[in-house]
Amino acid sequence: MVTSTLLLAALLCAPASAQEAVVGQVIGFQDTLSLRVGDEIVHLGPGSPGYAIPAGIQAAVLAGKADLLVGSAFVKAGAGDAFVIVDSAGRAGLRVVSGVVEAQLPDGTRVDYAAGQFLPAAAAAALPAPYQPPMPAAVEPPPAAAPEAPPFDPLEALGRAFSGLSQLSRPEFKVVFDVHPYYKLEQMYDSNIYMTPPNRADGSKVGSGVVGSWITTNNLGLNFKAPLNRRHMLDGGYDASIVNYARQASGNNTVKQAVSAGYGYDGLKGVKARLSEKYLSTTDPAFSELVGREHRYQNNLDGTLDISRSRYFTYGFEGGHGWSKYINPDLAAMLNRWEAYGGLKVGVKVQPKTQVYTAYRRSVIHYTAGRAADSKSDQIGLGLDGTLTSKLKALVDLRYDRMRFDAQPAAGPKSVGNMVGTLQVNYKPSDRTNASLAFGRTLNVSTFANNDYYVATTLRLNASHTYHKVTFGLAGAFETDRYKEPAVSKASSPGTPGTLRRDDLYSAGFTVDWRVRNWMALGTSYQHMQRNSIFSGEFNYVDHHTAMFMKLSF
Repeated sequence: MVTSTLLLAALLCAPASAQEAVVGQVIGFQDTLSLRVGDEIVHLGPGSPGYAIPAGIQAAVLAGKADLLVGSAFVKAGAGDAFVIVDSAGRAGLRVVSGVVEAQLPDGTRVDYAAGQFLPAAAAAALPAPYQPPMPAAVEPPPAAAPEAPPFDPLEALGRAFSGLSQLSRPEFKVVFDVHPYYKLEQMYDSNIYMTPPNRADGSKVGSGVVGSWITTNNLGLNFKAPLNRRHMLDGGYDASIVNYARQASGNNTVKQAVSAGYGYDGLKGVKARLSEKYLSTTDPAFSELVGREHRYQNNLDGTLDISRSRYFTYGFEGGHGWSKYINPDLAAMLNRWEAYGGLKVGVKVQPKTQVYTAYRRSVIHYTAGRAADSKSDQIGLGLDGTLTSKLKALVDLRYDRMRFDAQPAAGPKSVGNMVGTLQVNYKPSDRTNASLAFGRTLNVSTFANNDYYVATTLRLNASHTYHKVTFGLAGAFETDRYKEPAVSKASSPGTPGTLRRDDLYSAGFTVDWRVRNWMALGTSYQHMQRNSIFSGEFNYVDHHTAMFMKLSF
């Protein structure tokens, strides 16, 4: 909270006439603050000079939370709140235009003022009331007889009703709506669009063989935020990608779309809630598990509730539901499904922004087309989540996962357990440099006939640095998928008897992004991807992505 610096700057640097003027003085805010004062946009940050809102001009908080000094009253306003400083005989008052502001009066009383309400100058200044001598008791006359009610006239009553309606003013609903549209044009050469193994020396090949193609992608969309007030926030977005292939376009061209919406609540006594939904219409990559350029729909609904009732103790709940549907009827019979999960978390704060917790989650997978592979999973474990230093954030989550199938699989046990977990570390030594490390281990359901499950272990490393207007980025990843099925053979040599199947995937690349303008960037990128499997040579591939792009964002 930047408070004392602004207050001292406002009192020492302003001239005497400015100090005596009727204003609303900004004395504090969290990190940054954006205001609209009349037709002017004001941005305040650490080190900014003191700022005073003049009387008679409407002001609105666009982003952040502001602490104001109005007369002798302290006023708190959040995003979406709008107000006018009122000059009442040389003393400052405040009229709320939209939202709800909280005022602490000089006597310590806290009062919320909603749209249309007025914080009078007398209350803000807390002037003592003048002495009023007691009035002598008045002699009450005897009650007069009640007058007789006139007879009811329906035409007169209807006329009074229409007269009242004509005097009603049009209601005003003011919401700050922050919209950011974007567009990206990318031209990429993909050396292996079907991700197939290299063509053999004898001329044989898998599927269509190795096929390369130029790919043009037009990506456009927008993101928006609409703070209703300082506690309620709406957000969402739309994204569309139009993908065009230079080779074999009829089977590869596609349009991908995504729509998202969310609601956030930041309440009193440490209560925070989030509800979000995302709808996806996409095409799965070629030569993936059972899928080659197949269209599917997906929808996910997720919610969280976090509560901090005391200084050290926290707890929270989570839940969600999602479904996936394929257009191809053969794939739909195998892969159409819905998934649901729910869980709780109980934690203890060891630092103001760091907690140690224990968590439990139960999830269910149900295949809707009759495939006998429904399963239930229970996870329980411990974790640490928080900001360790000003430059280091970390998440460590270690759990035991027990998965049970409703029906006996064709091969393997009906119930299986394994250790799973997540490690995420983000290091930011400066505003221009960022590095992150992520490690994960998951237990997943498989669609292969002889493998009802597999264990995936992933390691990812990303780093970026901005020099003037150019950002350099590096990324690398490794994933190994382990199955319980014995390996068959590679393309070049037979597998070792008793060796279980393992698929290894590698990727590495770089990105160069030049910020030509605040709203425009040009760049280039390269990514190398490779898969090695001891199960069969038909699963191996090498792929290179080389791209140039232009991004516009507003």
